[in-house]
Parts: sequence; C-alpha cells; structure tokens
Amino acid sequence: LGSTAERKLRQLNSALDVREYKEQFAGLPDTLRAVFSCTHLFGSRDVRGKLFITDRHFLFHATQPAVKFGLPLAEIVSLQKAVAMGQAVLQIFTLRRGFYQFTGFRDLFGELLKHARGTVLGTAYDRAYLYLDRTWRCCTTVPHPGVEFLPLCTLFLECTPP
Repeated sequence: LGSTAERKLRQLNSALDVREYKEQFAGLPDTLRAVFSCTHLFGSRDVRGKLFITDRHFLFHATQPAVKFGLPLAEIVSLQKAVAMGQAVLQIFTLRRGFYQFTGFRDLFGELLKHARGTVLGTAYDRAYLYLDRTWRCCTTVPHPGVEFLPLCTLFLECTPP
C-alpha cells in the first residue's frame, strides 16, 4: 500500500471506530485515541468485545452477552503485561474496583497493514498496552499516590528496601 492508500484506510477505520464509540458511549466528551477488539476475562467466562481508549477513560463494550463498562484512567494504579494459561494478558489494576484482564487483542488497521506490507510494528497486544500506558500516564501521577509498591529486589533477592 502506498502512503495515500494507507492514510485513507486509516481515516475510514477511524471514522468507523468513532461512530461506534459515539453510539455506545453517547454523551462522553472524551477524545477517542484507539480501539482494539479483545476478550475481557470476566469471571468464569470470556467476553469478546471492544476496548475503547480515550483521553480520560478506558471503556469496554460487548454485545453477546451485553456488557458495557468504563473507568476513568485516573483510577488505574498499575498496568501489567502478564501470561495466564498460555495467553498474553493485559491486567489493569485499580484503586477501588479490583482489576480487569484482557487478552486476544486485534486491531483491523494493523491486520490490514500486515497483509498489505507483510509486516507491522509490534502486535495488537503491544500496541494496546502502549496506547493505554501513554494515555494513563498523562491522566495521573505514576506511581499513584497512596499505593505502596514493593521494590523488585524484595521479591527475588535479599535486600534492604529504600
């Protein structure tokens, strides 16, 4: 694909994402940053839907079963890449609402670029983590005030914490 075709494809994909975001989260004045198809590990079942990352929230929407929720990015205290049952998992820990887990990331634009170019930078999982991490860091103080983190050496080595 040439740069003009890629730009048009990106604009079309973005327009579809914005339309879906506005339909599902009407009235939210945020700016949409990225959208990823993924699976929310929801209790004992997995729910396939879309993760919307805005300048102030992360939002999830699925139609079967009907699930919709959102959380201000400022309530996130930690983002972690992990592996659970052989799957790459993005874990989002919050101060008051526990944690959320997502896996099976896909993004249509990335897949189209990979097909056209034969390659694309990183995986959808990596891109979702980076978008969420960068946007989250713009919304809050990292590390989050009031959350005590253990130094890595206390987990693996004998050391004196600072």
